[in-house]
Amino acid sequence: LTPRDLARSLEHLRQHLGIDQINTIIGGSLGGQVGIEWAYLLQHQVKNTIILASNAKTSPWTIAFNESQRMAIETDCTWGENHPEAGKKGMETARAIAMISYRHPE
Repeated sequence: LTPRDLARSLEHLRQHLGIDQINTIIGGSLGGQVGIEWAYLLQHQVKNTIILASNAKTSPWTIAFNESQRMAIETDCTWGENHPEAGKKGMETARAIAMISYRHPE
């Protein structure tokens, strides 16, 4: 699923609920990308858009971080097992990788 797919699903929901106009779309990170897409789809039907810690397009650098996180999860030998702790160490490693990507070197 892409941010555009998610925005289109929100747009279908908005129409189904009979909501004519959105006052404010707020989103951060992936939610920010979805917010940008949904605001673009809505055009004049959205009054405000607030995007935090996000971008309109994912860079190769970000894609590489995301792939390294997936790899960390998949290499956890408990990933996919049917118990509450399954995949926990892989998720912890993936989260540590993410935390590095959120910070500026300085």
